Amino acid sequence: MNSHGRRFISTTGIQSNAAWAMINAMKAADSTDPQQFIKALRTNSFDGITGTIAFTQTGDLKDASATLYEEQNGKWAVLAVEKMVTR
Repeated sequence: MNSHGRRFISTTGIQSNAAWAMINAMKAADSTDPQQFIKALRTNSFDGITGTIAFTQTGDLKDASATLYEEQNGKWAVLAVEKMVTR
């Protein structure tokens, strides 16, 4: 809980991964033109804050997952983990 008594969700890791995915793709394509670096985005991978970041040819995140937590007695407890299977 924050100082105002409200809970919050941190997406910092996800945002950092997204930024680095774009930066790495621009470097690989040697271009900031989206037509060029989007192609590179789909063929590159890197170790991000939340794990290995890689995309399919259609642009989906490979091996994506989401974890749902709940606070129980002052500690975070995992309620569910959903994994997306990519082909």
